[in-house]
Formats: sequence, structure tokens, C-alpha cells
Amino acid sequence: PGRHRGAFFGDKRPVFEAAIRSAAESRARSAAESRVDRAAESGVSLDGATRAFELVQRAKARELLDALGESRAARPLGADEIASGLADDTLLLEFFVAQGQLLRWSLERRRGLELAILGDSAEILATVTRVHRSLSGSEPAAAADLDRLSTALLEGLGPISGKRLVIAPDSGLRYLPFELLPAPDDDDRPLIEIATVAYLPSGSALASVAVERSRPAFRSLALANPRLPSTGPGDRPAALLAARFGLRDLPAAEREVASLERWLGGPARVLVGELATEAAFREAAGAGSRVVHLAAHTVIDERPGRGAAVLLSPEGEDDGLLQPQEIAALELHTDLAVLAGCRTALSDRAAGDSIASLTGAFLAAGANGVVATLWEVGDEATAAFMDQLYWQLGRGATPADALRLAKLRFREQAAWRAPHLWAGYVLIGQPPSVAARKIPWGWIAIALLALSILGLAIQRRRTRAVY
Repeated sequence: PGRHRGAFFGDKRPVFEAAIRSAAESRARSAAESRVDRAAESGVSLDGATRAFELVQRAKARELLDALGESRAARPLGADEIASGLADDTLLLEFFVAQGQLLRWSLERRRGLELAILGDSAEILATVTRVHRSLSGSEPAAAADLDRLSTALLEGLGPISGKRLVIAPDSGLRYLPFELLPAPDDDDRPLIEIATVAYLPSGSALASVAVERSRPAFRSLALANPRLPSTGPGDRPAALLAARFGLRDLPAAEREVASLERWLGGPARVLVGELATEAAFREAAGAGSRVVHLAAHTVIDERPGRGAAVLLSPEGEDDGLLQPQEIAALELHTDLAVLAGCRTALSDRAAGDSIASLTGAFLAAGANGVVATLWEVGDEATAAFMDQLYWQLGRGATPADALRLAKLRFREQAAWRAPHLWAGYVLIGQPPSVAARKIPWGWIAIALLALSILGLAIQRRRTRAVY
């Protein structure tokens, strides 16, 4: 029955939107007076801002619940409860589209909750779509569009440098790599240079993505380059999808999964080609793994009547399509799930529902975090990026820091610095480190040797001075 419940929220969302907008605009000055108003300055009552924020948490939980047909969506939390779980350097940004208006809440432990009414959502979302289409087409996003989005989405937040941004987008904003936006109050430097960015389905999800793990059976579980079914009489859905999107084998995917064991260590479970089936994934995932890596095509289709799925090798009763409802039904004992392949198709007004349901399904199944891609990057580039990401993870960096460091490393290299090669990787969730931080014994040995040599040199000088 879960597959048929998704329409419920589609019918009820307008009710949520009306209630949220009414609460947000309670006692507010006319929008003509100021396009962006902080709660304390605009006349929006704190009760109104808080009430609207709480309704957003309920709306997003309901949306995910209906999409997955599961009861594991994040429990809606109030602003005070969410703020109490934030680190002092963390800034949560929650967005919601309500009756054509884009609303933004910013929440910090020390400053509390602030509401900004950002104005007409249609123009902002159209700009996001242009940026995504450029990047997914291997073209740079127009600087004017990035500047426009920076002003629309980040204005009024104050300095961001050094903070950890946790962003809960809504609608088409789920397809925007915020890291590319220049920060208005930080010399217009892009966010990637000054802050660590992660994403969430909603602020309430913070409470459900920091689960302590018992010792898992594997350090890493990887499925790579599943066999794509050929088309023919009685085609399976996976074959039709492969033909529709022109999917090809992923030979470099086997290099990707080699990075896991090389940088993270063992034990590892690797399933390649025909072995990368749904049944094998269900069995291995239940045993637990610090990292689950799917080097497979992930189809995210936002056109009406479509959806999302990870393509694995068909076998027996399994059709080869690992869908959100199936993922959410698993007991996935993992800190980090990595979806290394992606193919997106957007409608003119992409709602972001499909990508939200796919990543939300992994969180609902028990993953602390998910790395996904907002567009297809390419086999070779993905292998290179994953090698850098897992090297950072193997050194003990948290996934959020590892992803940022990998992106910065790519930006330094001429062959990889184009934004479409690195900006599409996003982290949903706040997972902990998946490997112990390694002590740099090599550098320590060099430093000790240098100190020893320096000490000998000083001793010789003193000896000469005495005689």
C-alpha cells in the first residue's frame, strides 16, 4: 500500500502551505516594505515564526512518510529541541515554498530562530533550474545566476566563514549545489572556500542521523558495475530504463570500489557485475557496514509519473530496480551510503520529490548519511573523485569534511577544476567518521629527526665556544 500513498501529501500540501504562510506572515509588515525581513525586525511575531517552522517540520515528515510508505520518517521537532542538538559552529537553514513564497528559517544554538520571507519562489526556482541544466550539461553556471541566487537565498545571514552549514532545501532547491554560491558578507567567496556544507530532508532529521553503531561485519560493502539487462520481448523495467536513458556499463566503477579497501582497510565485501543483485545487497546490508558504496546507475526522474531507482543486476523475482520503498524497508546498519552514479531528468518545474525520496529512503533505513550526485559526472571523473574522497575518509575526516576537502583538491587541478566535475556531489545527513584518525607517524619521525639534527648542531656550536 505504501506505493499508493504518495498522492496523499500532494493533496494535503496546499493545506500545509496555507497554514505555514499564514503563521509566517502574522503581524508582518507588507512585503513591499522589505524583501528580506528578520523575525525581530519585520514585525513577524516570534510565535508566528516558530509555529510556521514547526509546521514545516510536520509537512516534510509527512511528505517523506507518504513517499516511502514507512513509519521511519524523522519525528517532527520544535526549534528549541533542534537548536539544543546543534554545535556552536553550526548554522541550520530550512527552506519551504508556501503558496508561491519562499521562506527561510535560520537557526543557531546561541542566536535562536530567525525567519526571512524571500519573496516570489517562481523566479528563484527557475534560476536554480538554469544552473542545474548548465552544470548537468558539462557547462559552467552563469555567474549572474549564481549571484542572483546568493542574494536571494543567503542575504541577511551575516558572515558565514568557518561555520558548518546544514541546509534543508525544499522543492527545486534540492538540485542546487549551494557550495558554488558566493557568500554576500564574505568578500563574495564561494561557500566551498569558507564553510562545510551538508544537507538534510528537514531540521528534525538531525535527531535521527547520529545513531551509535555496534561493530559492523564489514568496514565497507560495495556493489559495482551491475549487469544491465538487454532489451527484447517481455522487457523488464530495468531494461526499459537503461534503453530510455542510454545507460552503459561502468568499467571504471571497479577502480572506485578498490579505493574503499585500499584507504579504509578491511574487512570488505565487493559484489561486481552479475553478483551485484538486490538479494545480495539485502543480505550483506543486514550484516552491517561502515560504508555502503553503490557504483551503479541511479535514475532520478522528476518528470510526472516517474520516480527514482538504483539499477542492480536482475535475478529471479528481483527486477533489478532498487526503489525507495524497498530501501526504506531494510535494516541498513551503516554510517555512510554512497550513490556514485546518477542520471537525472527534470521537468520544467522540478519538485525535487524523487531525489528527496531516494536519499530519504537510505536515512529511513538507518544510514547516518548519504552521498549522492545531482547530475551524471562520468565514469572516469567519478572514479578519480571517489579515490580522493576515500583517501580523506581513511585519514579519519568526517564525511562532511572529507567531501569538502576532496572538492577543494579537485579545484586545484587543471584537469578536474570545472565545477560540473565536483560540485554535484552532496552529503545528506551528519554522519560520524568511518575510520579512526590516523596519527601521521611519518611526519612525526621527520620532525623528530629534524629536531635531533638541530640539537646536534647547537651542541657543536656550544662545544666550539667553550674551546
